[in-house]
Amino acid sequence: MISAAASPTLEFAKHLISKLANSISDYDSQFTGIPLQTRMLAEAFEEEVKIFFQSAGSTPMPLFKLDLLVLYKRFIERKYDISHEEKLQVPVNSASAKEQRERELREMRKHHQLLALQVLFNEKQVTLFQNNTEIFFQPKN
Repeated sequence: MISAAASPTLEFAKHLISKLANSISDYDSQFTGIPLQTRMLAEAFEEEVKIFFQSAGSTPMPLFKLDLLVLYKRFIERKYDISHEEKLQVPVNSASAKEQRERELREMRKHHQLLALQVLFNEKQVTLFQNNTEIFFQPKN
């Protein structure tokens, strides 16, 4: 049985899963039905869930674009923040720390993009992408 206190969080979770399912045409829950990927979704939006829960559901559901690119970007950023703040105990609020975070996240995105290309294309095709200076894969913000 779900308590009344959990109700706003449950509503937020339903909203989030529905939004992702609609954006990626996941009507059969092939993506969101997998527990690991649902957990990734929860971790990527942990802060929004906390804010919504603390407001007891009195704030409207947040409006934001949600697709796989946004989900993966937020998940990677969240994992980066956890590793630096909690595990390494690095101060993260200074201007230099924020610049370093952006720089390191940019580099990680480049590496992830290369890994994605290597999964999708053969080695020769990946080399063509890498050697073509007119092609630059910039993640959507």
